[in-house]
Amino acid sequence: MKKENQILDVFYVEELEQRFEMGWYTVSNGTTECNMLTGECYTNAQ
Repeated sequence: MKKENQILDVFYVEELEQRFEMGWYTVSNGTTECNMLTGECYTNAQ
């Protein structure tokens, strides 16, 4: 079970890095993402 969680964490980190490379970053409130390249933002309700 623990190993699966670690694998998921790695996938999640890689996905975040890919998103960041595409210009996406999370605003400090943690629920809004904006794109530095296009200026668009959207709220990621969790």
